Amino acid sequence: MTPPVNSTSTPTSPEANPYTNYDVVCQIDYTEAVTCNENQYCKWDVDDNECESNDLAIEGANMEACSNLTRIECLSERSCEYEDDGIEKCKGSDSIIKSSNATDTTQTQYINYEVVCLRDYVNSADCAAIMYCKWDVDDNECEPNHDVIGDENTATCINLTATECLDNLACEYDDQKCEGSDTYIKDPNETLAR
Repeated sequence: MTPPVNSTSTPTSPEANPYTNYDVVCQIDYTEAVTCNENQYCKWDVDDNECESNDLAIEGANMEACSNLTRIECLSERSCEYEDDGIEKCKGSDSIIKSSNATDTTQTQYINYEVVCLRDYVNSADCAAIMYCKWDVDDNECEPNHDVIGDENTATCINLTATECLDNLACEYDDQKCEGSDTYIKDPNETLAR
């Protein structure tokens, strides 16, 4: 089941953003237990008296598509999460689902530094030259500089509505407010497909 047609949290251009963030959809679109529980990806939280995402159902829906991806492929796919808790693996996201018949054209408008830093900068000197990356001494690899990326995006995101926030990969909607993503930066040229 998908969000209601009059959903306030569904991105305005589903062709451009084929992802649905159920952390947001469930919280914003459903204010009653009955309608919340009708959506298989939402569940009513009796203690907090609010609708929240059904993490297990969402992760299960994503698992097959994510389980055999490489690390770079996993980091590139927003409906997957890379986990490294002693055993490295790609698993399904527990909040985001991608429409099965849609193509993500937003990837050409944004740079995913989770992927770029790891894939493109293999030594500490090259990594350090990129303000959005930093060298992880323990893992001996380049990773995104989440603080710098998040700070840069915050000014753009802070005053956006929930719908505008969801339409912008450089932003994240959390706790009923829009804040800067610490992974994506809008490509100033909008031509790089990262």
